[in-house]
Amino acid sequence: IKLDRQAIEKNAQKYDIRLDVSEAETFFKAINLAGDSNPVAAFRRCKKMFECPFLREGRIFPCGSSALIHIFNKIFEQKIPVSKLDYIDIHDDVKGSDILKFLNRPIPMCRWCLLHRPVFEWGITQKKIDEWVDTDPGLAKRLFGKVDNGYCNYPVNLREKISYEVEEYCISLREKAGYKGAKYLPQGVRKMLRRIVHHGR
Repeated sequence: IKLDRQAIEKNAQKYDIRLDVSEAETFFKAINLAGDSNPVAAFRRCKKMFECPFLREGRIFPCGSSALIHIFNKIFEQKIPVSKLDYIDIHDDVKGSDILKFLNRPIPMCRWCLLHRPVFEWGITQKKIDEWVDTDPGLAKRLFGKVDNGYCNYPVNLREKISYEVEEYCISLREKAGYKGAKYLPQGVRKMLRRIVHHGR
């Protein structure tokens, strides 16, 4: 995409607007078509990467994905739902504190966001759905097999507890120690998994 950067910078100076330019070299997939991501973990992960509320037609969404998913749905013939719980209408009887509270909690749309986001080289879109989506079984499901291959046989409520606890733990672990979670589980994670399973049965 060719942009006249000099003209943009000149226009910004004309209106006394600070212009920050960053050049992207990579992009990442963000959508989980299964819609089964842990919404709390997805929200926390996203908030640490971005904080970009989006105003569209008088409605404030916590992110661009929730505000613009209707475009994705139309182009790729998908049906990712957006409800009144995914935005707050500024024309309703709301206060500033209501908006801030809304922007600091997960929305139903968070279930459709990947926790693990595959990165690829930046380039002009080929308008293919696989540029945007990936399957994300979650950290717990990807890693639990290293400890017990019978994970999927556990009751749904126990699997959800395991997924939430392990995803939260591994996300914080990666942030603090740079853990990539690719080939093995640290002993602390293995102990925690066994403890969760023991108390959950």
